[in-house]
Amino acid sequence: ANTEPLIVINDIPFETEIDDSFDFATANEEQYAQLINVNPDDIESITVLKDAASTAIWGAKGANGVLMITTKKGKPGPTKVTYSYSMTRAKQPAGMNMLNGDGYTMLMKQAYYNPKLESASSAIPELNYDTNFTEYENYNNNTDWRKAISKIGYTHDNNLTISGGGEKVSYRVSVAYYNQTGTIIGQLLNRLSMRSNIMYNVSDRITFTSDFSYSYSDNDKNYENLLDVAYKIMPNLSIYAQDSEGNDTDRYYHILSSSTLNDEQKKLSNPVAVANLAMNNTKNYRTSPVFSLSYEFFDRTQTDASLRMNATVSFDINANQRTGFFPKEAANKVWNEGKVNMAERSESESLGLYATANLTWRPVFKNENHSFQVQGRFNISSSSSNSIGMSVDGLPSSWLTAASSTAQIVSMSNSFSESRSLGYSGSAHYAYAGRYIADITLKREGSSLFGENFRYGFFPAISTKWILSDEAFFEPLRPIISQLSPRFSIGINGN
Repeated sequence: ANTEPLIVINDIPFETEIDDSFDFATANEEQYAQLINVNPDDIESITVLKDAASTAIWGAKGANGVLMITTKKGKPGPTKVTYSYSMTRAKQPAGMNMLNGDGYTMLMKQAYYNPKLESASSAIPELNYDTNFTEYENYNNNTDWRKAISKIGYTHDNNLTISGGGEKVSYRVSVAYYNQTGTIIGQLLNRLSMRSNIMYNVSDRITFTSDFSYSYSDNDKNYENLLDVAYKIMPNLSIYAQDSEGNDTDRYYHILSSSTLNDEQKKLSNPVAVANLAMNNTKNYRTSPVFSLSYEFFDRTQTDASLRMNATVSFDINANQRTGFFPKEAANKVWNEGKVNMAERSESESLGLYATANLTWRPVFKNENHSFQVQGRFNISSSSSNSIGMSVDGLPSSWLTAASSTAQIVSMSNSFSESRSLGYSGSAHYAYAGRYIADITLKREGSSLFGENFRYGFFPAISTKWILSDEAFFEPLRPIISQLSPRFSIGINGN
């Protein structure tokens, strides 16, 4: 169980890992596009389903709400080529006011002196600016660690779309390239995504549609929460080891293991070294082909009644690769401690299959005030995933970064999982005079993710709507209120 809503793209459930920082309440179209790895120009509409009546059709999966995303399709007409580019500039907010090195050492001396009025702080050479201290030059600085790890971040978003079609075939093809440098050094994201939609009218009654999407992302993240470390580490400490004259060398500086400083300070890594030397890279490949077939049983040139069958099969192929390496030069540790020259490698793959078929009937009444539609729906899904991971440490050199190198094994893991589900539902929609509307849905769903005695669930829902503003007696209020529609709905969902 989780609190994440179900994401549905073109009536197909979309499984993805959602970052805890993603805010569904305030996210804009561009942020949603990043979440599902699509071109923002490809999104036609985003609808949020919250109440139980509208989410019951998705059964247990809709327990936390449903996010319906519809992408654009090809339209008949001349070929159109569209290119768009956007650039965003971002920076870290000002944050908390921090002491410089001089202010910090003075505060620490006072903190030691005040309880007993004794200058015990003189026993801590890292705070005293004593030129006889061999590490003096490395502790007489005013380092703004937050500024040292921060930078201006830029986002470049390129989108190219080609669309058009004729009487038989319509198409839309888009390619997007997204590049983002973070506001913390060591962060970089590159993503390439492609999407195509082809609709072919085989005849007046048969339509075939294919959707194909592919995305590849290469994401360099920080190995640690560097902003957190920057707020904690001593500001009188130097970023680089300094020589006897106070000049920076090409080596990053770490507090010596022989120091008498508290371990909470002594064990902190140099955040600039971690950003530039440690590796935390994730690559993702995702392919999602979708095929749909629609058949109209009635000749629409002879009657307005409709009996339509739609069948859809979709595949979701997803692969992730993560590579991590934490070199000794970035760690404030001795060579035989854990997490020194530590290499990590993990891979995961998943395959999902989703198939659905529905039959929709819409009769025609002599009295045009009546409108009625009924639909039956059946869906099945199957998914499987596997992963493998390994981490080693104590590699003899920072040049050896592969987890397959001979070293001390820290951990090994592998996993395999699979699940299946099926569901069938019926729904009916009735409207009278275009003002009085009622909907009813009955859904039964089964999933192997639940125990044997709780494998199936029943999800009924009913809703009504009265478009009050269309009534004749509402005429005087229309200049003030353009639309007023009381609605009542009740349903059962949950997992």
